[in-house]
Amino acid sequence: MTTSLGVLSGGNSDYTMEFLEVGEWNKLAYFAAREVVENPGKRFSPFYLCGTSGLGKTHLARAICHSMRTRNSSTDIIYVSGRSFVEDFDKARACTVEALRDRYRRCEVLVVDDVEGIADSRQSQREFLEIFSALHDLGRQIVLTSAFFPADLRGFDNQLTSRFGQGLVADIKTPNIEARMDILRHKIKRRNMTLSEEVARFVASMFSGSVCALEGALLRLSAHCPNTDQPITLSDAQQALGGLAQWSKEQLSSQEIQQVVADYYYITVADLRGSKRPSTISTPRQIAMYLTRKLKGLSYQDIGQCFGGKHHTSVITAWKRISARILKDANLSVQVTYLESTLKNSTRR
Repeated sequence: MTTSLGVLSGGNSDYTMEFLEVGEWNKLAYFAAREVVENPGKRFSPFYLCGTSGLGKTHLARAICHSMRTRNSSTDIIYVSGRSFVEDFDKARACTVEALRDRYRRCEVLVVDDVEGIADSRQSQREFLEIFSALHDLGRQIVLTSAFFPADLRGFDNQLTSRFGQGLVADIKTPNIEARMDILRHKIKRRNMTLSEEVARFVASMFSGSVCALEGALLRLSAHCPNTDQPITLSDAQQALGGLAQWSKEQLSSQEIQQVVADYYYITVADLRGSKRPSTISTPRQIAMYLTRKLKGLSYQDIGQCFGGKHHTSVITAWKRISARILKDANLSVQVTYLESTLKNSTRR
């Protein structure tokens, strides 16, 4: 499988439906992907996959391509990243840009991984809207992946984000500890490894935010403990993985976010939850809402409840305003980055 104008031509055999671990955290996305493979362009086009990095969006997108090609080797599939799409049109000269447009419009299946990569180019957004509309009108299958829900995408024309949301939007959630244990058991079995329940739980607890990180942890364990005749002890695992500890979303509370932000700006948590509007309070309040959304992934409604029963539209405004300001205000960007790092480090083991 290639990327820039990537006509599917094979690919990593691990990126298949068979190698996906399925649970409550991703079953909607998985079964919808199966439907896309069996009935492309019918019920779920566009099919929009969203979730934070490392949860398997790219794996599932590539698995769709692999399954479609397995069913019909002549299926015309283009797999491209959002950034590569922009680069394709940036590099195309006047004499070749129409041919490039036609190539996209002729495909039967278009898969765009990390579609947020298109956001930086207005011209590419216009090109993509035209291609998207042409394929949709022809009943072709469109698959998009992103770290954000359509409504949360920054820098996109409203026409595009509304189109993205008109099909099925399936989010892949962060698996809980028991789900991560199940994922590890499958991966351990596939690698012919043996881990005690104690060691497996230690690994699962260390890597709470990424399924890909679990795979990396097993690779590191096997490299540090190559003697398969000896069981891997908890001490072995701690020594091998100690430097890779990730921050834990599950251990970070909205109350802690509020306290850290309040302390940083020399105000009180009551100020953040209250209704005072001076910028010395309203800006920290919006930052705290922004960080709660980014780090905890709570719904706008739930975040509003955490902030004294604020309406969800206030949280949406905070998310969009801080997202836009940190791109233009270097000082604010430094502050938000520092707070995010502080909060993440507070949960590392």
